[in-house]
Amino acid sequence: MRKIILLLTLLFSIFFDLYSQENEWTWMKGDDNPVVVDSSQPVYGPLGASSSNYRPGIRSNATMWAAADGSIWLFGGLGSSDGYNNGYLNDLWKYNPATNEWTWVKGDNTINNIGIYSDVNASFNKPGARDQAVGWVDTNGDFWLFGGNGYASAGSGLLNDLWKYNIASNTWTWVKGDNIINVTGVYSNGTVLLNKPGSRYQATGWVAGGDLYLFSGWGRANTATNGRLNDLWRYTIATNTWTWVKGDNTISNVGVYTSATASNRKPGARYQATSWVDASGIAWLFGGSGQTTSSSTGNLNDLWSYNATTNIWTWVKGDNVLNVDNVYGVQNIPDINNKPGGRYSSAGWADNTGNLWLFAGNRNSTFPYDFNDMWRYNIATNTWTWIKGSDTWYQPANYGTQGIADDNNTPGSKKFVAVCKDASGSFWLYGGVGYGFVSNSNAVFLNELWKFNPVTNQWTWVRHNNLIETYYPSLYNQQGVPNLSSKPGGKNFATYCSDNNGNYWLFGGNSNTGTGNDLWKYTESNNIWTWMKGDSTTNRIGIYGTLNQPNINNKPGSRSGAVMWKGGPDELWLFGGIWLWEFC
Repeated sequence: MRKIILLLTLLFSIFFDLYSQENEWTWMKGDDNPVVVDSSQPVYGPLGASSSNYRPGIRSNATMWAAADGSIWLFGGLGSSDGYNNGYLNDLWKYNPATNEWTWVKGDNTINNIGIYSDVNASFNKPGARDQAVGWVDTNGDFWLFGGNGYASAGSGLLNDLWKYNIASNTWTWVKGDNIINVTGVYSNGTVLLNKPGSRYQATGWVAGGDLYLFSGWGRANTATNGRLNDLWRYTIATNTWTWVKGDNTISNVGVYTSATASNRKPGARYQATSWVDASGIAWLFGGSGQTTSSSTGNLNDLWSYNATTNIWTWVKGDNVLNVDNVYGVQNIPDINNKPGGRYSSAGWADNTGNLWLFAGNRNSTFPYDFNDMWRYNIATNTWTWIKGSDTWYQPANYGTQGIADDNNTPGSKKFVAVCKDASGSFWLYGGVGYGFVSNSNAVFLNELWKFNPVTNQWTWVRHNNLIETYYPSLYNQQGVPNLSSKPGGKNFATYCSDNNGNYWLFGGNSNTGTGNDLWKYTESNNIWTWMKGDSTTNRIGIYGTLNQPNINNKPGSRSGAVMWKGGPDELWLFGGIWLWEFC
């Protein structure tokens, strides 16, 4: 993990004359003001351009998916476009794991933009800014987006518009639904062209049999009153039709957990539930905020399965009462009594071996509890296993080293994250509201990107961490040529010595970007730094050449905490670990 380098070795080149009568310090060189980089701020760059310097900003409740080529895509959410002001977003980003680069692909780099709706596949079409929408990826690799809370063609509110994004053509298509806000649903018992879900957000969805399924949320059923929903809808891509499949066409309905007639069973109304689809095409639903068997509302931990062929819900596990506590058991040990407690806004994935995974979420009680626990559900044995994370709330992240998987790595407690699974079976998380380096009762918006490998059970911190970094950068200019503007950056554990000519020499050390192997000379008479040798980038390997034979291409690898001293005329010696170097 990159560290903020506050200890500066020779950066200021401060000279103290112990023998002068003044007995004073003199500032000779270097900077008095550091460069400040807030990694929570977005960096858009030009539309369509890729760079490791570009990044989305902090956001929650975005929509995320993985493409067939391994790229990770991110749309919208509630967050910042300028690092300061939060609002609804409609920017579309692509992350390339191979190059570790983000690309701003589509949409706006400002907040609260309205959508542009057209009946043709026009390049200027775009969904309005929104959060808490539902996203799917169809069998052709196209991305679908429904509803949310945000902007239609004018004004903001709850949405029911359905959009399709095609990667190859880089176009959004308005497919179905309305371009106005707060629309009432149209329910019928058959497949008719007028059918449509009402405007809603905080719903959940899945793909089964090539169709898109939509369940629950907060919004409108068959009246103009908003509330918790438990209606189940199927969108058939081939016919461009919505079908009301199951559940109620009114709000605030209780669940039916047991019934002699299987077709009567149903989950109660809820929002911010978690859903999966297993390898056999069965859909699974967990928790959320809503109702069980009474009109009372709270945090749910019931687990349901839905069979699209039989159109039947089955209560599989968990409780039909509210606000149940977690039962963790022993980490990594399955137990029939283990269970995640009532919660909402958790992230969920189905792995490539048929297990269901649940991460984090929130339990809203007297005050909210944010979790960072990771659970695995084994369908065959009907057991939950606590895999990773803490059994207490408000946990800070343990980032480890960026890009390196480790058993000790874990995201902090959070909710409202964007989530997807790639083709290799790894799980990806972006943003949310929660805790980074510190933990307290004040959660913050995040822009960190994490990857979880379900085979090794290891997290990798991939990008960003909401860290405000303060550092002093190096300015190299031309190697071997003195320049008034040249300077080494802020370092710690660098190596230094002086020669017989009154020059000071500086090698390597740690900076905000890593460990260096750059060699610098400071000439006191003209107050100039000269970059003499080594690389202007960090974490470089050495080039040894032939033992005891000087070569212009030889160079020590990056290191810190080495020892350097003056040898014979015009010689510097460097020793670190088991390597001995001579610079002539």
